[in-house]
This record gives sequence, C-alpha cells and structure tokens, in this order.
Amino acid sequence: MDFELTDAQKRLQEEITSFCLDGHNQEIVSDLLAEGDPYDAHSWLLFRRMAEKGWISLNWPTEYGGLGYTPEEISIFHETMAYYRMPMTGLILTSLVGSVIAYFGSDELKAEFLPRAARGELLFCLLYTEPDAGSDLASLTTRAVEDGDHYIINGVKIFTSLGHEAHYGLLAARTDPDVKKTAGISLFMVPLDAEGVQVNPIYTMGSGQVNEEVFTDARVHKRFMVGEKNNGWFVLTMALGLERGSISGVAAQGWRYHDELLEEVRASGLDSSALTVQKLARMETELEVSGLLNSRLNSLISAGRIPLAEAAMTKLYSSEAILRMAGDGVDILGLPGLLELNSPEAPLGGFPEYLYQVATMVTVGAGSSEIMRRIIAKSALSLPV
Repeated sequence: MDFELTDAQKRLQEEITSFCLDGHNQEIVSDLLAEGDPYDAHSWLLFRRMAEKGWISLNWPTEYGGLGYTPEEISIFHETMAYYRMPMTGLILTSLVGSVIAYFGSDELKAEFLPRAARGELLFCLLYTEPDAGSDLASLTTRAVEDGDHYIINGVKIFTSLGHEAHYGLLAARTDPDVKKTAGISLFMVPLDAEGVQVNPIYTMGSGQVNEEVFTDARVHKRFMVGEKNNGWFVLTMALGLERGSISGVAAQGWRYHDELLEEVRASGLDSSALTVQKLARMETELEVSGLLNSRLNSLISAGRIPLAEAAMTKLYSSEAILRMAGDGVDILGLPGLLELNSPEAPLGGFPEYLYQVATMVTVGAGSSEIMRRIIAKSALSLPV
C-alpha cells in the first residue's frame, strides 16, 4: 500500500482546502458555530455550493453524475472537509441515499431524484431507527401494507438526523411479517411532507436536534420502492457499509482538535506534566491508527471487496478514539475546558466542552459500538454471536 499522495490527489486536496478556506464559506461555518450545533448543522447555501462542485454526487456511478473518484480520493474529500469543520451531514446523507438509488432504484426513480439531488435541490435522510430497533435494524416493526398502487405505512422512526430539513427519507419497513425478520423488509423513498407523516424534534446533548417521524396511514406509491420487494435487507446492508465507510472524517476532526489543543498548551503555558504529554501522545497515536484502518478499508474497496468487518473495525476504533480524546481534552484544559461553546473566555471557543457532549453520539450513529463488536466477532472471527 502506497501512503504517499499522487500529484492528482494533492491537487484535489488543495482544491478542497481552498473551498474550505474561502472567506464566504468560512463566514457560513462561523455562523453555524454561533448557533451552537456545528455537528448536525445544515446550510442550504453551502450545500448548493458543494453541489456546484459536483461533490454531492461524487461517489455515484459516473453515468449519474459521479466524478469517478477512487475510494482514496473520496476519503481525501471527507478528511479535508472534516478538518475544516464544514457541515457535512446533509451531503453525506444525500450522497448515500443517492448511491442507493443509483445502484438499486428503478430508471424512473433515478430520473426523478438523482439530477435534482446532484444540483443540491433535494436533501435526503435515513429513516431506519425505531424505539425498539436501533442498531439491530432487523427487528424493525414499521409496516408497509400493499393497497392497490400504493403502500400504506404505519410506524415510528426516531433519532433521524436532518429529518426536519429533508425532503425525502429512505425508509425501511416490513412488507412481509410472516418470514424471518431479515427476509421481509423493503425500502421506500418517502416524502416527509406527505399526509400522515408527522415530524417531531428530539433535542440532544450539545444543543443538537434529531427527529421522530410518526407514520399514520401514510400512502406511498409503489414506484417509490427502492429495489425489489422483501429484498431490502441486502440493500440496507450495503448502505450501512457505505455509511460506516465514511468514518474517515471522524479522524480528521480529531486531528484538528489535537492540533488546536497542542497549540493551546504551548501558547498558554498550561500544565505540561508527564500526564498531559501522555494524553497528547495517545491522541496522536490513536489518530494514526484510525488513519491506517481507513487506508486498509479504502484499499479493500478499491479491490472490489465488500469489507463489512473492516468497516465496522474502522468505525468502532475511530469513534471510541474520539470519545477518549474528548475526555482527555477537557482534562488537559482543566476547569476552563468546561466553558460552553462561544463563551468569551473559553479556550478554543468552547469546542472542547461541545465535543465532550457530542462524542458519545459518534459511538452510536451508524451502528453502536456493541453492534460493531458483534459484526467483527461474527464476520472476521467466525465467533457465535
């Protein structure tokens, strides 16, 4: 494996960095930070500027707007954007759902959704999690019952990122309750402004917002089914692998935090005891390991593999590393590290306290750490789980 960037990859990195450091884009990011929720924030203006660069559709097949980036180049994109704290949740979700439509959707769905999504006109979200079916998605109970040319949907989804902003959600529902739980699931593109769909806010640690969606006899036309009926589990598994594979940005956020924290320690004369040095060294070590895991993941994808276990390893290690870094950062800064985001006297603008709150969410989103360990045990180690 060659870890050195090619000249083309260096130019790509420079192009993305230039976009991130653009004064107008930096102003948008500053405004989002001032609002207090940079983790799941969304800016329509920045979203459309990204679309103009072709970045929403960058990992789609080229015939549907993809840029033909390699997995390594897609990782460079996510890492660079994350390092400069660009709001990426909307892009990642829309790109992911667009990929599912591009690979599994009908020609009619592709024509209806992909061009508008690529232009930044549509925002997608994922309607997977339920009150009693989180990382174990096969236990979902939302029902979709066939009724002529439509399906009638009843159920509840929760913890949906950007559900209050999105136009459509990729919904997993049970279409056959009489077979094993992984065999009777289908996927639908559901308009969130449809009759019978109610979106309710759920406020999180770190002043963020996710959402609950209640479906009460919501009618969705058959043409909005993605893939074949009752074959949604296969599509869902592929989509979850893609989602967990985008974890490279998590490590990049960690590098930004590490760099700022190290600069703060040096500039302010904070305690540079052996314990502080050890915490900073551990941060750097874990970030390097996260990078190596991500490089291996990209290498396997480039070779045509479907690396479910390796994606789980990368997601597990990187998210748990960020959780540890959040705690170490607050410990190093002492009491000032507990000042809230945007507090006038807060070191690093209060980001350490904010990260300390939201880091736990990183270990849960796209599959909890417990589920990642089960995937690794079963897929990589052939252990009974």
